[in-house]
Amino acid sequence: QPFRRWYVGGVAQPLGQLALSVTPTTSAMTIEAEYCSYTAGAIASYGTGCQGSNGQIPLLASTSTPDIGTTVTQTVSRLFGPASAVVAIGLSSSTWNGVPLPFNLGLIGANSACNLLAEPLVSLPIAINVSGSGNFTIPIANDPSGVGAHIYTQVLVVDPFVSSRVPLIVSNGLDMRLGGPSLGGGTCP
Repeated sequence: QPFRRWYVGGVAQPLGQLALSVTPTTSAMTIEAEYCSYTAGAIASYGTGCQGSNGQIPLLASTSTPDIGTTVTQTVSRLFGPASAVVAIGLSSSTWNGVPLPFNLGLIGANSACNLLAEPLVSLPIAINVSGSGNFTIPIANDPSGVGAHIYTQVLVVDPFVSSRVPLIVSNGLDMRLGGPSLGGGTCP
């Protein structure tokens, strides 16, 4: 666990001070070390995407660890490219403005196999290259109160060659559980 600070006789010493020199003035003195706790960040895929005009289902993935104070890179592949796409980023995978998720996009004219899986609280454009892949980064704030929170992502792509009134296909969703050091919601060096 990351070291935070020493306590000498119940008095907190400066944060991050690793060395300690103590000359006891009484027969007994209490010296304590304080450590931060660390929660591992994790990413899990959920749901499925729907097939594009190239016969493949888009795949959203990441090899980054979603810890506070870092940047997470996610990649989407198996698309018809080049294409216009957005990534939906939200804090829920169960509701969006009172609408239950997953939401079947067939109700708006897309393929009925396509579902909105992540709350589109923020939508950012991403470029899909000619080989049908793209990537984007998400900066994670260095805020210990975020440890344990979830961020959900999903890519939505315009594929003009799919046979539906609304030419939209989607990827699977990713659930990022934020990790990092914390001290009961406080700052931890």
